[in-house]
Amino acid sequence: MRPVALSRKNYLFAGSERAGEAAAIYYSLIESCKLNQVNPLTYMTYLLSNARNKAMTLLMLHEFNQTNITQIE
Repeated sequence: MRPVALSRKNYLFAGSERAGEAAAIYYSLIESCKLNQVNPLTYMTYLLSNARNKAMTLLMLHEFNQTNITQIE
């Protein structure tokens, strides 16, 4: 809970409301990765590289495992 409280205070100085919202979204994704024991860099790379591909359904964190990672790369 401490990191969440510290981040909430830091978002006050993000520069703008939109930047604070973007930082909060990225922070939640990274913390969710940690809870699901997924490498945040691998998952974020996967999301950002496939986000515009409308033919592909993106995997949720609980579906993202070592087998899926090897199929992606």
